[in-house]
Amino acid sequence: MLDFRRVVVYILVDNNVHIMNIAFRKLEIKDLSDHVRWFNDPEVSQYLGEQIRNGTTLEKQKKWFSSASKDNASKTFVIEVDKKPVGNVSLIEINNIDKNAGVSVFIGEKEYWGKGVAIKALEFIIDQGFTNIDIHKLWIHVFEPNKRAIKFYKKMGFVQEGYHTEMVRIDDKYYDEIFMSMTNPNHK
Repeated sequence: MLDFRRVVVYILVDNNVHIMNIAFRKLEIKDLSDHVRWFNDPEVSQYLGEQIRNGTTLEKQKKWFSSASKDNASKTFVIEVDKKPVGNVSLIEINNIDKNAGVSVFIGEKEYWGKGVAIKALEFIIDQGFTNIDIHKLWIHVFEPNKRAIKFYKKMGFVQEGYHTEMVRIDDKYYDEIFMSMTNPNHK
C-alpha cells in the first residue's frame, strides 16, 4: 500500500535558515490547471516528453487524468511545499510481474529548483517503489542535454545503463536519450 508523508527541510539562503514543509498527496483533478501552466512554460517543459514539450490544454490534461486515474500501472503524487503544489513525482509503467517501474520527478515551480525539493520527492518515490510495492528495479529516461538531471540522478544512486542515439529533437538538434536505473538494495 502506498503511503503519504510530510517532511521538513531546512535550507540556508543568504545566511538565513528557511524551513520548508514538503508533503506528498494523490493527484486530483483540481491540480490540472497547474499542469497546464507548467507544461506551457518552455523553460519548464523543455526536457519532458514530446507530447508535453508541444504544450497542453486543460481538456488534454483532463483526458489524461481520466485515463491515468484508472491505470494501476502508474501512481502520481503532487509535491506540496507549505501546502502549495510545486510539481509531481510518479511511478510509471509499474510491472508487477518483472518487478520494475519507471520514475518521474517534475518541479514545475521554478523558484523551487535547486532547493532540495526534488531530492525529497525522489527519496519518497524510491521508498514507495522499493518498500511499499517491493519493486526490484527503478528506471528513468533522461534527455542528453539535461545535464543537471543526469548529475542529480547519479547523486541519488542511479547508474547509466545505456542510451538511444539521436532519439529526441529539441530546437532542431538531435540528442541521445539516456537510460538510468537503480536496484532495490533489499533484493541482494
